[in-house]
Amino acid sequence: MFQILYCPAEFLFPVDLRFCLIVFLLSGLVSAGSFGSQIESEQSKYQAPPVVSLGLEQAVNRALKFNRVLKDRSSQVQFSSLALAVEKNRFELKIIPAMSVGWDHDEQDSEKVLSGSVELYKSFSYGTEISVMPFSGKKTSGYLSGIMFSLSQPVFRWRDDEYLSDIRSQKFNVRHARRMYYLAQVSITLNTLSSVYRVVENAHVVQLNLASVKRLEKHAEAARIKEKIGLAEPLDIYRANIELQQAKNNLAYANEEYENSKDDLKILLVLPLDKDLKLHAPLVYSEYSIHEKEAMNIALVSRVELIEGRDFLENQKRLSKVARQKILPDMNLVLNYSKSGQEERWNDSLHLNDESYGVRFITSTSDLFRKNEKLLYQQTKLYVEESERSLETMQDEIRRAVRMEIRNLKSSF
Repeated sequence: MFQILYCPAEFLFPVDLRFCLIVFLLSGLVSAGSFGSQIESEQSKYQAPPVVSLGLEQAVNRALKFNRVLKDRSSQVQFSSLALAVEKNRFELKIIPAMSVGWDHDEQDSEKVLSGSVELYKSFSYGTEISVMPFSGKKTSGYLSGIMFSLSQPVFRWRDDEYLSDIRSQKFNVRHARRMYYLAQVSITLNTLSSVYRVVENAHVVQLNLASVKRLEKHAEAARIKEKIGLAEPLDIYRANIELQQAKNNLAYANEEYENSKDDLKILLVLPLDKDLKLHAPLVYSEYSIHEKEAMNIALVSRVELIEGRDFLENQKRLSKVARQKILPDMNLVLNYSKSGQEERWNDSLHLNDESYGVRFITSTSDLFRKNEKLLYQQTKLYVEESERSLETMQDEIRRAVRMEIRNLKSSF
């Protein structure tokens, strides 16, 4: 930092020695000044972190727009809506093209095969399935063309409860996802409000602890001065230092809580952690009063949790009806009709001179006594009873929460 000057031998006399010391000190001050300017230039490279200034309403709006939890809930709503569209597509008219190219061989002959078809298929809410399929193909022996009609109708299980069950389940999932999204919005709003005021509160706590540290520093300094002139004892200085150290510890803890609360709010608002926050929140409130019975009625009608519980109970009852219907045998009446023609020329094969039809009953029941289906139906009945108890418990918990909040509201004013 300081430059050491060389002093010749002729300057080693007392008068000249003072001149050498003066030059030495002046050179040290110049060097110190240049070093200080170098520090300032280095510090100018590191600017203070940018400050984000937010009001209470701005903070809530930003949380509702950018919060990651809300985006996840919104994605769940979109996912459920797409799943519902997939289930509805089962009852849309389907056009199914098919093509086959191959080679058939037996003991007498072998031939090349080329065929194509287009099937028009549609299913209905009562289990009815209709299929119309025109086809045409070429073999070595000639051309084969025709059209096939097929109708399938359940005999016992023809109610729409079963065949629309998947669609209704997906509709329930959409309603559930939307309600969860709404509850997440409410939760994020309340968390943002409490986080903003927690930051404001911790900032005031820091200021109070800082003022306490300054006051106790003056008190400790005064105790040391009094001890020098005999107006205080060493024990008084010891006590003052203990109180000062305790105040410094409280200030350090308050600063840590203040920074942690700001970081929590930044994560909630999806802000970079290296940015500083400056909040503007009103510190006034207006008195609000409501009768306990009125608040109870509003909560029991409007709480989304109860709406969700009632909807869940109705969905369980619907699934129980479907399980009871599945106890019946799975038997279908199938009607088939076809017209076809086989000629050497393709145009002649389109006359469709041959026809055939058939009627049959098809069953896929694996167990004559339907034991598994009966057990599954008993399980669904237990699910219904459990859902009813859960709904009653939720109603009691909401009543208790309303009573507690009314008491807290009265005690806060």
